[in-house]
Amino acid sequence: MPDYERINSIAAKHGLTVIEDGAQSFGATRHGRPSCGVTLIGSTSFFPAKPFGCYGDGGALFTNDELLAEKMRAILSHGGLKRHHHPLLGMNGRFDTLQAAVLLAKFPHFQEEVAARELIGARYTEALRGIVGVPEVMPGNTHVYAQYTIRVPNRDAVGQRLKAAGIPTAIYYPKCLHEQPVFAACGYRLGDFPEAERASGEVISLPMHPFLDEETLDRIVAEVAKAASNQRSHNVLAGTM
Repeated sequence: MPDYERINSIAAKHGLTVIEDGAQSFGATRHGRPSCGVTLIGSTSFFPAKPFGCYGDGGALFTNDELLAEKMRAILSHGGLKRHHHPLLGMNGRFDTLQAAVLLAKFPHFQEEVAARELIGARYTEALRGIVGVPEVMPGNTHVYAQYTIRVPNRDAVGQRLKAAGIPTAIYYPKCLHEQPVFAACGYRLGDFPEAERASGEVISLPMHPFLDEETLDRIVAEVAKAASNQRSHNVLAGTM
């Protein structure tokens, strides 16, 4: 979770409403406060790949404001709470009963899985620190590791080496928002956001789930270290030619 104390303070100063996107932090905490419980509205996704996922599409909104909650319930059901009465412009966002049943069955095990994710993430970080860029956890935070994402130069070459070794990887965000056609009218160009652009070219996510056993994790770490080392050697040789 980011520094919501600072974010909320800035928002309050300017009369703004903060909506938390907790799709990848659901289950994490900051100074003891849970994700989706630190702003006026918290939102999360229950997509199967998320830390708390169903078997299809789904999600939830959280708020302590009763009037706002009632309005959101109306909007997700065609803009009304009564049949054939629609005071608001709404949508069909109702949650499928089957997916709700899946989540209810999984919920008693969620905290145990969060703890397992934290342990696996910490082991990854301890083993890979100094070899590749690893995620850092801010003081006061816990991390649910929706993904375990590292940063490495020549990311694509490293990914190919891992694939050849039978290690699956994923690149979740290969482009920044300002590179997407929908935002072309904003007038931004490559180079306008150098840190974001550099990150999008270096990030690669390793296998992460609460049932990852120690033997598999050790093998992944060994292959990542080998791939990163081989790539560094290639870069040094290429630089001396």
